Amino acid sequence: MDIYTLWAPLNGLPGVWAESLRLVNFRNHIDSRLQPGRQFNLISGPNGSGKTSVLDALHFLCVGRGFSAGQDQVYVRLPEANGFYLMGQFWDGEIPLQVECRYVPREGKRLSFNGKEYERLSDHLGRLPVVAFYPSDIVLVWGFAGERRKYLDQMYSMLSGTYLQALRKFHKVLEQRNAYLRQVRESRIPPDSALLEIYNKELCDSANTLLQGRAHFTEKLHKLLRGFYAFLAGTEEEPSVSWTADVTSAAQMSEALDRHLDQELRLGTTFLGPHRDDYRFELNGQPLKKSASQGQQKTFLAALKLSLIHMLSETLRKKPIVLLDDLFDKLDNCRVKALVEILGAADMQVFITDTSAIRLCQAIDGCKGEFRTFECENGTVKIGSHKPHEKI
Repeated sequence: MDIYTLWAPLNGLPGVWAESLRLVNFRNHIDSRLQPGRQFNLISGPNGSGKTSVLDALHFLCVGRGFSAGQDQVYVRLPEANGFYLMGQFWDGEIPLQVECRYVPREGKRLSFNGKEYERLSDHLGRLPVVAFYPSDIVLVWGFAGERRKYLDQMYSMLSGTYLQALRKFHKVLEQRNAYLRQVRESRIPPDSALLEIYNKELCDSANTLLQGRAHFTEKLHKLLRGFYAFLAGTEEEPSVSWTADVTSAAQMSEALDRHLDQELRLGTTFLGPHRDDYRFELNGQPLKKSASQGQQKTFLAALKLSLIHMLSETLRKKPIVLLDDLFDKLDNCRVKALVEILGAADMQVFITDTSAIRLCQAIDGCKGEFRTFECENGTVKIGSHKPHEKI
């Protein structure tokens, strides 16, 4: 299957893209501004120069949080700085948009869309879809089930507002139910069966949406994964992604809640449900983390991200922004060329970082579409001067 066949269902769809960015006191940027191009944006610079921070700023503006670090405080340039500020001018097809993000220590983070501040940051998900490729993605292979579940929940939430609402409701009720279980355990009083029935019903109702959504999304993800992996790897290997769950319906979960109640009261926690689900990544029928080489694992992850790009585009009817950090950390030269060729054929805005400007230009040499180069140094960004025909 060629790349144009893979992207054929998306022909003619508009793309979301960033026209300008501003980073103030963000990581090591004092006050950086840049005007990205509509397609490839190549950002080079030494380690620690601030190139990954540009991608993190875009992720903040699109999703409401960073990708490569944890708490918002770690993104503030200096301890004495009064937080950070990010601003982006975007286009959604022909519609201009502005997003601002402000973080102030002890006051928290505020995100505004076209001048209107969100009451809940999660309401922003899906408005500016983005898919990021980071070296830390390997945790999706080697990490715990929660890492995979959290990441795919975020992706699915961009695809479906109904899924996002159910996810929010499920975790709220789960927290309330667990708190009540602990209260009963500590107070040594009999549980209120009527209250537990309410918690159980609300939990099962929202769980049903999550379970159905995960089954549907995973089936589609698996089909797309095979095509993208084959193009990247150029082999007959068989990748697969599947969803694993202890309960797969609201009826099963209701029965499990009743069956395990005595144990849950002793331990103060809910045993089974979507909060325990996992995703199995396999290659040729074997677990990816045990049987695949490092190169195969990275190829699998790249194919997984491309599949999510396809799903977002097809469902939302607009193409996401793509962030690709430290390109050559992921794949060998042949697979880098294949990945960049796929992204070029998709006609999306792509940001790619690497320590070498010439190596970046070589990677996109021959690809369709315009490009811009940027160079980072000590937290500043300037227009680069390298061209794709230059060789290493």
